[in-house]
Amino acid sequence: MADYLLDDFFYLSEECMCITSGDGYFQKVNPAFAKTLGYNEEEICTMHFSCFIYPEDLKITSKIYKSFGQEVFPKDPLEIRYLAKNGSVKWIKWNKVIKVNDNTVYGIGRDITETKKFESEIEDNRNKLYEIIELVPHPIFLKDNQGRYILVNKAQAELFCTTIHNLLGKDDSHFIKDDNELRGIQESDIKVTLLKEIVTLPEQNITHLDGTNRILHTTKVPFISNFDKEVNILGVSIDLTEVKNAEQELRKINFELDSFVYRASHDLRAPLCSITGLLNLIKREKDPMIINECIEQAKSSVKRLDSFIADLTNFSRNNRLRIISSQINFTDIVNECLESLKFMDNADRIKIELSTEEYYEFYNDENRLKIIFMNLISNAIKYHTLEQHNPFLKIRISTSKTGASIEIEDNGSGIEPSYHQKIFEMFFRASEKSFGSGLGLYIVKQVVDRLNGKISLKSEVNSGTTFSIILPNQD
Repeated sequence: MADYLLDDFFYLSEECMCITSGDGYFQKVNPAFAKTLGYNEEEICTMHFSCFIYPEDLKITSKIYKSFGQEVFPKDPLEIRYLAKNGSVKWIKWNKVIKVNDNTVYGIGRDITETKKFESEIEDNRNKLYEIIELVPHPIFLKDNQGRYILVNKAQAELFCTTIHNLLGKDDSHFIKDDNELRGIQESDIKVTLLKEIVTLPEQNITHLDGTNRILHTTKVPFISNFDKEVNILGVSIDLTEVKNAEQELRKINFELDSFVYRASHDLRAPLCSITGLLNLIKREKDPMIINECIEQAKSSVKRLDSFIADLTNFSRNNRLRIISSQINFTDIVNECLESLKFMDNADRIKIELSTEEYYEFYNDENRLKIIFMNLISNAIKYHTLEQHNPFLKIRISTSKTGASIEIEDNGSGIEPSYHQKIFEMFFRASEKSFGSGLGLYIVKQVVDRLNGKISLKSEVNSGTTFSIILPNQD
């Protein structure tokens, strides 16, 4: 009676069942197993198991037969692919394999082909989702209700200067330095998960552990998982850092432009008004000495106007023209500048020394270097203290493999310490004796910056000034 019931269970069960001998032949199979493979029961029992196994799974199946002497094997359910009669692939999950006697094994399994197909489709869709979010250039993330990242794209990982692998499973406390910023992020996450509301952060500041700052526009929406019904946080950010920096730079440029137009128009009109007044005075004046004095003053105004126009030209060229690199001969450039400036007032009363150590070939923009030397040398001559013993101007230049070092030292009137941070500002004049445009040192600083260099100064009142410039070799 028991055997009869077992046979009924074997043949009527929807589970796949089989009895296999140790040599790999099926002794008996039930209709469910035969139907899964598309054969009848007799056909299967005449064929070796290797005729049905998918090639890539043959190795693991053979390994099981080698361990035939075990009571129950394998310990965990085993998923094996089979080749059906029509050529399709069938998945059977063997939940239990039991030894009946020394040469017989009884197997119970289930056809999971549809389940595997469904899982494969899920995996394909997941991979497509990953591909899609990777194509998006903006940071995308999915957090669980504890604020831990469970899905991110490469842009999100790069935002935190890390990898996707390092980001997953961690919350923002591992990457955000500022406690107030971190608290704001956590509060917005809680609002999304508890109130199920969409949260938008128009300008979200985040400070990395290394101190660098980014500005983001972030939108977070509640995302309910179909698997566990938990409310997750789906977020998309747009990095506004470059835009905000550009806006700040634009505001700075507009402010400088407004200041420039105002001061430039004033400085252009001042000598013209002076010349106009002197001409009107000359018309009425009959005394030759006064007339000559007016002409000299008019010449001085013309000279100031010409100097200002030259500064404007240098300012425009530095901002507009690209850098043209060529091999530099500093001795020739400095001597050319000195030749142009030798007719300045009192230039012949200052001892000028040039010392160069050009051991390496140096490449840079020759015209911009001339602007630097012309402004610094002319300033040194213009504001020197000639009453002292031995007024001098020393120019020292040395080149190396990586760049050039330039020092221009004078023992003139010097600059007040409170002015050291201001002298490179547009239209700033550090001395009451200043009669220039106030653009000279500003232009020098702009040129040095354009050449990726650095400029600094040391100065004491009545002891002189030294300008130091470091410029990279642009070979």
